[in-house]
Amino acid sequence: MLKIQFNAWSLVTAIALLFVATTASAVPTTYLFTSGNIQLSAINTTTGNSVLEGASPVAVPLGGTFVVYDPDLGLNGTILDIQFIPTGTFNLDLDPLEAELDSITVANAMIINAPGTPDATAAVSAGGSFFLDTEMSADVSGVFADTTPFPSTPFTSITSGASGSLAVSGDTLQLALFGVNLATFGTATNPGSGEVEVKADIFFISTVVPEPGTALLIGLGLVGLSGPRRSRRSRRGR
Repeated sequence: MLKIQFNAWSLVTAIALLFVATTASAVPTTYLFTSGNIQLSAINTTTGNSVLEGASPVAVPLGGTFVVYDPDLGLNGTILDIQFIPTGTFNLDLDPLEAELDSITVANAMIINAPGTPDATAAVSAGGSFFLDTEMSADVSGVFADTTPFPSTPFTSITSGASGSLAVSGDTLQLALFGVNLATFGTATNPGSGEVEVKADIFFISTVVPEPGTALLIGLGLVGLSGPRRSRRSRRGR
C-alpha cells in the first residue's frame, strides 16, 4: 500500500515540476523595470555643442517600463515590444543664445517601439547589438528665447532609429538604447541653417515577470514531495 501511494505522489510531483519547467521557459518573455534611467542631451547639429545649461546629460529615472524579448525568434533572439516611461515631469534648461527655446517641460512622456515601421521589432546579433525604430509621445511646454511662453501641447516625436545592446543572464535583462530622437527645433543664432536635437540614451535593468500559475504549480510540487514523508511518519507512529 505504501508503494502505491508513493508512486502516486511521485507522479503528481513529476507532472507539477514538468508544468513549472515548461511555464518558466515560455517565450516570448516580459521583463519588468527594476532600475534604470534616461539620459537626455540637446546638441546643436551645426556646431556639435551642447545647448543645455547646467548638468549634461540630464538623468531622468524610469517608471512604468517593460521589454518583451523572445530568445527563440531569430538566431539570437528578438525584441518584440518596449515601453519606457520617465518618472514624473522632466525639465530641460537650454541656452537661449543657442536654441529657439529657453526651457522645455515634458510631461506624460512615453517611449515605445514605433508601430508599422520596418524596424519596429529588433533582431539581436550574436554580440547583443540591435537596431530599433522608436517614437515618443508627450505633453510639451516651455519658454521661447524671447520669454514668450510655449503652451502645453501634445505631440508625437519623429520616428527615430536607435542602436542598442542587450544581455540576458538568468531572469535578469540589461538593455541600453542610444540616440533616441525626442525632438528637433531651430537654433537661435542661425534659424534655418542649423537644428537642435534632443536625444535620449536609455539604460534599463529588469527581471522576468513570473508566468501565471507558476507559484501554484511549485506549491503543488512541494505538496507532492511532502506527501510520502507524512505517510511514513504516520506509519512509524502506529
